Amino acid sequence: MTESDEILAIPLWINGHAYLTMAPAFFDVRDVRSGKVRRRTPLCGAAEALATVESACNALPAWAALTAEARATLLAALADALAGYAEHFAGLIAEETGKDAAAAAAEVS
Repeated sequence: MTESDEILAIPLWINGHAYLTMAPAFFDVRDVRSGKVRRRTPLCGAAEALATVESACNALPAWAALTAEARATLLAALADALAGYAEHFAGLIAEETGKDAAAAAAEVS
């Protein structure tokens, strides 16, 4: 296994589905301290962007039909779920920007 085989390629997410093979090209995310490629993120093309917009437009009527209280409840649940990954997100920020752990954690919070 080569080093490039170990690099995590992050998929595009469209309408709740992960797509890794749709991207025409990838962007290498590097650790600023070592220069090592850590992840490859897809650069979507026009077709992927249009599919994403179409998905969002299709979801809008159901979201708009919810009461403000129901939307607030869903957004609070999302915030709680994301908070569980705060340490992970801070680690990614530190790795990608070179910030120290405290500065990265502050950015996440």
